[in-house]
Amino acid sequence: MYKNSYEVFERTFDLLPKNCIKVTVEDFNAQIGKEAPFRPTIGHGSLQNTSNDNGMKLIDFSMAKNLIISSTYFPRKNIHKQTWTSPDGKTKSQIDHVVIDKRYQTCIKNFRTYSCADGDSDHYLVFARFVLTLSVNWRNKKQFNKAVKLDGDKLKNSNEIRAYRARVT
Repeated sequence: MYKNSYEVFERTFDLLPKNCIKVTVEDFNAQIGKEAPFRPTIGHGSLQNTSNDNGMKLIDFSMAKNLIISSTYFPRKNIHKQTWTSPDGKTKSQIDHVVIDKRYQTCIKNFRTYSCADGDSDHYLVFARFVLTLSVNWRNKKQFNKAVKLDGDKLKNSNEIRAYRARVT
């Protein structure tokens, strides 16, 4: 992402409602390392050993917004972690990432890349399996307003009708 892109990304992120599940799949140009202090945010499955500047920006943003970088959480062979290859074919890197709310981190069940999908790009196809399990217990907690049943016999009584009109007006 470019210099101002993080500002735009943060402003857009802050405009989203709090109850939304926030998932971002993006070419962040961020190499995420294996630094121990950031393990709760980045996991153990990164391709690089050290983070670059964009990686540190993404880690800082994720920590500030209570997000995790789930693309670095899954142990995979290095060939399935690489998301980009340089034009000369010698440099391979993991710069495309999936970022999700920490609360929903268990919804991402799998992450890997497929280099065989040729899209005429230097990026590989990124695959993330997202499974959302909704709870059915909300029905038990929800209080239903029971409608007041009307007594039809009262509508036939003229005294009741007058009393009701007096209360309403």
